[in-house]
Amino acid sequence: MVHTDTFVRGIDEAILVSAFDIHHNLIADAAAFTSGFRDSPYTAPRLLIIDSGWYEKGVGPASGQWYHEVDDAQPFSREEYEDLLDALDANVNALIVTWDDDAESSYVDQIAAGQRFFADRPRFGSVMLLKPEGRRLHHDFARLSQADAARMRPFDVVGVTEKDLGNRILTRLATLADLRARLDDASIPAPIHVFGGLDPLYTPLYYVAGGEIFDGLSWLRYSFRDGMSVYRDAAPLLDGNLEMPLPVAVGRAQLENLDALVELARELKVFFHSGGDFAKLRRRELIEPAVDALESEMRARGR
Repeated sequence: MVHTDTFVRGIDEAILVSAFDIHHNLIADAAAFTSGFRDSPYTAPRLLIIDSGWYEKGVGPASGQWYHEVDDAQPFSREEYEDLLDALDANVNALIVTWDDDAESSYVDQIAAGQRFFADRPRFGSVMLLKPEGRRLHHDFARLSQADAARMRPFDVVGVTEKDLGNRILTRLATLADLRARLDDASIPAPIHVFGGLDPLYTPLYYVAGGEIFDGLSWLRYSFRDGMSVYRDAAPLLDGNLEMPLPVAVGRAQLENLDALVELARELKVFFHSGGDFAKLRRRELIEPAVDALESEMRARGR
């Protein structure tokens, strides 16, 4: 709760909050989501996204870490998620995300389930989070027909998790670009949200590949330096401050990371308005070759 009490007040653009954390009172002012929301710090950001917390369901809070793997994760079910959404304060204006387990076997079934989910909650914006079909580890959007893609037109945002895109960098980028192309073919302008893709080096790549909304925990786990993530306990060493207590250094790095993300957003806007001039991006020497490889891969796929 220390993290949210400190950092939420410094965020004014967008924030993603886990329903799992609200349910288990793991964030500051969690009760405000069901009563008294207007007076909470969560009204400050221009965009609020509430996801199910399926990731957090398998992990737990620990001192000094945002989450760590645990064997006895706290329970949180689809029914509890839906009950929490239906009990949200009337002043909560948010995008909400479909429950992200693997229960639905096909993209068609997932889309149909998403339509039912949002039909029951019309006051919220909608994020349709796609999961790999059946027991597949990764997405294969060749299995998503144009007719099936067109069924996602009612959704405000289409989401994918970074890990579901593939187990290689180029595969992840090409899979994301393939989804963007299929949505475009179906005349669907909805932006793509890449869950877990918030990193100063990866985010520009995902942006070029078609992602537009990003979130993740790397800003809490690493120190962002000159367009890259480094081991956060190395921050005092990089600053030449060997006497700084590491817990203090962690907090400082996280605050500095927020500034770095604001700067990254600015760079991406400049990159966009420049028509894709890679000179506008830090670490161009790493990003541009990856984009060249992506373009070659997409040509090979007929895109």
